[in-house]
Amino acid sequence: MIIRVNHEDVLNHKTLTEEVSDYLRRELLLADRWEQGSFLREEDVADTLKVSRAPVREAIKTLVGLGILRLTPRRGAMIAKFTPQEIEELYDVRFALESIVFDALIREDALNSSDYDHLENILSDILKLARSGVARKEVYWSFSNMDLDFHLYFVKKADRKVILQILRGVYAQLQHAILRDWTDSKKNLVYLVAQHQKMLDMLKEGNLEELKKNRFYSYFIRRAKTAETST
Repeated sequence: MIIRVNHEDVLNHKTLTEEVSDYLRRELLLADRWEQGSFLREEDVADTLKVSRAPVREAIKTLVGLGILRLTPRRGAMIAKFTPQEIEELYDVRFALESIVFDALIREDALNSSDYDHLENILSDILKLARSGVARKEVYWSFSNMDLDFHLYFVKKADRKVILQILRGVYAQLQHAILRDWTDSKKNLVYLVAQHQKMLDMLKEGNLEELKKNRFYSYFIRRAKTAETST
């Protein structure tokens, strides 16, 4: 992959940084080139993409902010490797913050029919991906972005800016920690779409209690699967 840009153009430079950030997130999420727990070298990324080190450095800062990379003094950016305990904590944080968001959405009646249509269209697109002949890595990269859009939409509609900032990192870290374990079969995407549809149905009904139970069960199943693959 080669990214070309006029480095004198500030707007292009910003776009380039975003492109490098997306490239790195995709590679760290799905590719085998960089192992979790290893270190990412600015010059290697710059050489691969045929760009200067400045946008690479900025992209690394972005991923450090999301918790996907961790800066280590005198050694650079280490690719995060999450322990089962850390994954458990991430799920706990996610569950707690999403509970606040869903409570606000129901209490404030913040979602209308066009919002539900938009969210169901995202799920429809994920199903099309699951049933497509597109290469596995491309499917799961697209899925990771659509799934992120789906969940962040709730937080934006609830207008919870602090929670939005925190959950961006939590979602990115969970994707980074477990997505490979969930990409063995496209059937997993079909299952996830069904779980997401249940979430929408319960939101429409205003059934917060059942929504909490369903989400807790769903997270429990994912935790169990993660524990199996880590042993």
